[in-house]
Amino acid sequence: MATNPSNPSDESDFKNGPEETVTVRITGRGIEFVREIPVGWLPAIMALVVSGPESGIAATKIRHTMAPTAQPPVPPVAGSERRTSIVEYLREKQPQTSSDTILVLAAYLELYENKRPFGRDDIRRLMRDARLTEPANLPRDVGVAVMKGYIQPYGDGYQLTNSGLELIGRPGPLVTPRGRRGPRGRRGRESGLESRE
Repeated sequence: MATNPSNPSDESDFKNGPEETVTVRITGRGIEFVREIPVGWLPAIMALVVSGPESGIAATKIRHTMAPTAQPPVPPVAGSERRTSIVEYLREKQPQTSSDTILVLAAYLELYENKRPFGRDDIRRLMRDARLTEPANLPRDVGVAVMKGYIQPYGDGYQLTNSGLELIGRPGPLVTPRGRRGPRGRRGRESGLESRE
């Protein structure tokens, strides 16, 4: 008869004398769990760990006894283990224009949220999260970012371009190339060709 690992109080198989035990230790960010369990429980626990909760093994029910623990206090999480927020990322990159902001938000979506393709709704969500004012014409500004080569259409959304990734990958504030105006303003080029900005 097997013991049900979902019920730690079910020790009917172990009442006939001292049973060999093993120590199970689960550690992770903000958790340290150590418990002695009967060796007979190991196959079920190992099946749960290897196969996952979908394997049909019920989750363990834990009762907190309010007894003091002999475990050392959990050390604080180091800054390098914390995910960078969108506000911190914007503060680091210091975008100057709407298209620069879209580049920074696109980079955050791809590099920190692993979201590719991303859409305008993802950009809007990050703007809300960062408490930024949404531009009056976001589709136009996304189009400008595409025209500047920061992002490109991909699937049903967008992705960073190689040049956008190169710009964002430099440490410190974002420095994007700016168009140069000739001595007569926007149309001051000798060839007579107009630049689109």
